[in-house]
Amino acid sequence: MIKDCKICGVSDPKILNFIINHPFPPRFIGFICNYPKSSRYVGINDLKKLLNVKKNKSKFVAVLVKPNNEILEEIKNLPFDYY
Repeated sequence: MIKDCKICGVSDPKILNFIINHPFPPRFIGFICNYPKSSRYVGINDLKKLLNVKKNKSKFVAVLVKPNNEILEEIKNLPFDYY
């Protein structure tokens, strides 16, 4: 039996809405915040729009690759529970 799971690389609002409102939502949802080489990367402006939702039971995770102070400042007020 799976107790908890994480879905990572969410970049589409429809998918995000589906998974946070699912009867059995993931415990964690990850967003690629600073790695443009990834096809799942979400730019800061799109990230702000994407995260403007009620999280319900899920926790949001900022997935970062070698973060610098600039990206940390840009995302510090976004509703992330973990970095």
